[in-house]
Amino acid sequence: MNDYFFPRQLLTRGLTSFTMNIYNRWGQQVFTTNSLDGRGWDGKLNGVDQPQGVFVYIMDATFKDG
Repeated sequence: MNDYFFPRQLLTRGLTSFTMNIYNRWGQQVFTTNSLDGRGWDGKLNGVDQPQGVFVYIMDATFKDG
């Protein structure tokens, strides 16, 4: 059902820059992007499906109004 993770609803309010990193429970970075037009994370690392579990995402965003 959720083929890609990308919090698009949070990113539609006039961004000037954006970065999102996703990490697994061991702190390994499994995804990074700075594109607002991409699909997002497909749940894979190097083409391999990642197991269900806890993943953390960190977003750094700058909006037009600062």
